[in-house]
Amino acid sequence: MNKQLKMDLHIHTPASKCYLDEKTDETYMNILKEAVKKNVNIIAITDHNTIAGYKHFFEIKDSLDNEKNILSQYQNETETIKNRLKAIEEILDLYKKVWILPGVEITLNPGVHIIVITSNDRADDLSCLLDDIGYNDNMRGADSDGLPNIDIHNFLELPSLNDKIVFAPHIDSDKGIYKELGGLYRADVFKSDIICAVSCNSSTQLEKVQKLIKNDTNYRRNYVWAYLNASDAHRIEDVGKKTSFAKLETKTFEALKNALMNSTEFISDIENQDIEMFIKSLVKRQRAIMISNDNNLQNEFVKVICAALNSEYRCIILGVDKDARIVGTTISRDELDKLVDNSRKDIVNFQNNPVGVITEQLGNARYVHVVLLKNPATALCYIKSSDEVYVYSKETRKAKISDIEYIVQNRLLSGLEKFQEKNDNTISEIKDNLNTVQYPVEKYKLFKTLENGMRYLATLVKYKHVESMNNPNMWDTFRVGNANGAVFMAKNEEVVLDYAVLRFSCPRSCNEYSEEILNNMFIVNSSCLVITNKGGTYLLEIDETDKSKYYLDSEADYLCIKITDEQTLNNYTLIAWLKSKAFLWYITRLTGTTKLYLPRVYNSIIVPNLKCLNPKSEVEKISKKILEAEKSFLKEKDLIESNAQNDMENEEKYIDELNNLINIYNSTVNGMVNQIDEIIFNELRINERQKDIINNDLVAFGLAVQLLEDDNNPVPAN
Repeated sequence: MNKQLKMDLHIHTPASKCYLDEKTDETYMNILKEAVKKNVNIIAITDHNTIAGYKHFFEIKDSLDNEKNILSQYQNETETIKNRLKAIEEILDLYKKVWILPGVEITLNPGVHIIVITSNDRADDLSCLLDDIGYNDNMRGADSDGLPNIDIHNFLELPSLNDKIVFAPHIDSDKGIYKELGGLYRADVFKSDIICAVSCNSSTQLEKVQKLIKNDTNYRRNYVWAYLNASDAHRIEDVGKKTSFAKLETKTFEALKNALMNSTEFISDIENQDIEMFIKSLVKRQRAIMISNDNNLQNEFVKVICAALNSEYRCIILGVDKDARIVGTTISRDELDKLVDNSRKDIVNFQNNPVGVITEQLGNARYVHVVLLKNPATALCYIKSSDEVYVYSKETRKAKISDIEYIVQNRLLSGLEKFQEKNDNTISEIKDNLNTVQYPVEKYKLFKTLENGMRYLATLVKYKHVESMNNPNMWDTFRVGNANGAVFMAKNEEVVLDYAVLRFSCPRSCNEYSEEILNNMFIVNSSCLVITNKGGTYLLEIDETDKSKYYLDSEADYLCIKITDEQTLNNYTLIAWLKSKAFLWYITRLTGTTKLYLPRVYNSIIVPNLKCLNPKSEVEKISKKILEAEKSFLKEKDLIESNAQNDMENEEKYIDELNNLINIYNSTVNGMVNQIDEIIFNELRINERQKDIINNDLVAFGLAVQLLEDDNNPVPAN
């Protein structure tokens, strides 16, 4: 299936006492009609402390089905019966077009809201849940007619929530967990793995929440929340006013929950994810001016256009914040076109320049616009009314004389280059045609190079396959982040590190386990490689001088690999190969994924017969250096975080210390990883063009990022 589905997971019905429209059966049907009208595929009925509204949808449906069965026997009798049957069919058709999920918005001590959503076949679980926490019949449907005895912290510990979608709505508003809670109590709620999604009414407040999770270790989560747009509709017209999109392989509750728990990959504010990837690509390449604030935009837009035309920027993006997160703008396409037209009149040397605009409407009456510009060849742009020249360098500002001289010189040089380019045009066309033919040829050569003298990993190792009860997030509880591929990029909100880094060593649990738990765990007493259920590949080294044993949680799927032929390969060289650009390029081109845990992928893993992968090689030495650097880094990081927790007043000082430590560590490790790649490239005799193919494909596949310091040297990431 793999289809984008539009969803609004926070909708009320007349079963909520605070509902604002008429409380009739017609209202229930109009809710569905409004969802269909706005192309909403999934809705969750989330009344206050009751599921009566959800049940009434299907009571109406059952009644209509019964009426249809009776009238069908007499459909040829009268025109009135025919018309009624047609009307019933139209209403029943709404149920086919909209997936209605059972949910409930529960008010918990100390007066905060939490939404719980379940599958259609488990709707009665929600009634039992309300009974268990103390909601009697008189309290159903009301927002604040008394509170249950249970508080939110204890509520989130309930085992019955494990197979549900738990969603914290309007966290920045009244009765939201960000606004109403505080201190370590709030931090514990934020860290709960049970909450998989939140909604925020203010994009500014959402940015604060994300920074809090990123910078404060007390708030750090094991996986990223899905940040949803949801209407909280209390009247028909508001249904589908705010929506998000989920990419689902199958239209099942389990697939939806999995999407929310892996939101970076499967949840979006935009239906067209190609546009979203295009925007992120522009931002990554530092080729866009981003505007997230609509305040005073009418007056400032002409300055922004002028600055972009005089700078090396090619576009302006409205509705995207500085972290490339799409927040939306209230400026419509018509309003934007007027702003561009007015800028043409006001900016000298812009009148005849072409402008392209890409507009995508979000589900919450907001938009994102990409304004694509063509810079003038040699002319300087300035605002006619004031003769002011603007440039863009981190911020829009008036240009100094030196800036203007620099722009003019560059434009003149650009003009000369274009003149030269015309003379070389015929040669360029020939080269382009040759490149078009050579590109797939070079890829084919790369495949043959990597497969020459190859050995399949499965023939070089023995492995233990540890199966779980299908709990894909247990590995997230391990120390310092989680992995989505054979490598991972740590620049995201759920982990500690910044920028792109490789994780070589296996995360180990810091917990002390009881005897009962230990009996259900796989004990590792010698060094091995571990491939987790998300594809993360790690080296687990056992220190022979350390009498304690290391335990891997057997509630998480993984493969434990031990090398059988240690004459030509060992753990250090194997982990280096599985993290290398050459291997990642090969496996993604061949299988389309880095989830090495999957049998079809695991059985496709090759290990070329290279001297550099032999024991005691330079690659082994570098791998050991990386592991030592990682061990030292983690020790220092833990010390800084421990000091920060004991000295909260000086938290900023410790954040600066941590960032400085991270930058030094990343620089060191990135250099060593690139050394390994170059050693492998050299022995495989991979030429510069083939290296470019590998780097470009890894970037396109989302497995590498371009470092700002060195745009020619992508670093592996997740």
